[in-house]
Amino acid sequence: MNHRRALEHLLPGALLLGALAGCANIPEGQAPAPAPRRMDTGGTRCTDTIGDASASHVCVERVVGRVTDQDGRPVTGVLLTLCGMGQCRDLAPNSNGEFDYRIEARLNPGVFAVHAEAPQQPYALLYAQMPQVRAGVATFESPIRLHRMNSEGAAIVRGMSAGQTVTAGDVTLTIPRGAMILPSLADEERTLEFRSVGVAMYQSPAFAQGASMSALYALAPTALTSTMSMRVRVRNRAELAAGQRVEFVTMGTDIEADRFDAGSLIVLGLGRVTADGQFIESDEGVGVRELHWVGVRVKRAL
Repeated sequence: MNHRRALEHLLPGALLLGALAGCANIPEGQAPAPAPRRMDTGGTRCTDTIGDASASHVCVERVVGRVTDQDGRPVTGVLLTLCGMGQCRDLAPNSNGEFDYRIEARLNPGVFAVHAEAPQQPYALLYAQMPQVRAGVATFESPIRLHRMNSEGAAIVRGMSAGQTVTAGDVTLTIPRGAMILPSLADEERTLEFRSVGVAMYQSPAFAQGASMSALYALAPTALTSTMSMRVRVRNRAELAAGQRVEFVTMGTDIEADRFDAGSLIVLGLGRVTADGQFIESDEGVGVRELHWVGVRVKRAL
């Protein structure tokens, strides 16, 4: 499900938290796996259970954290929501970007994430998976950082594409002929200017940490989607060897319970460094279908 359209479709104002959850299917004769160590059942004030209770459910009394830009400053107009089971609830950060949301329900933290976005502003959207729950409180120890685009490119033509190549900073997108380009509802009346920003590894969001990334970029207009993959080329600032095979990756955005991947690393497919060593290109047919994040890492040997 497209995350932006999901949020707008569910409720345009107040956002409602889903009340269904699936249990893991355990093969016959196999003992259920122990609850992950990130779980903590120490909460005592939970008055509700979201979905069918299972070993993965824990008492979450509150979700606490802060949202900022990449330099630690508050972002005005940010939309911050707790998402899971196909629906979301507004966390309402204060003027400093801080939020302390009381939920008081037993749920599976593995299928919930915080969605952060600044509509109509040049920031990359982000999903941050719910952190470890301790004594009933899920606390984001580090701020949820939104990265601002500092490179502008050509406008992306909405509707049925006649074929187009656009560049912003180090990133070039090739939009195939016949692809249907759909902006988010927030951008339906705006010019769709392609934007990008390179993100240093020490500032990378949680989904990319520990993934041995060679390059990572935030992209906009956020939540713009294409019915066909938009091929990606990035400048080879990591100085990988010519011909080196790589994987292109992105961030998951699906909040449906049966295929939840919001805030996780998703492999898009393969690519390689060009013969002159200047660029890294995705293979034909490999690319992004939704604008938010794209990264590159060296393909690991089998």
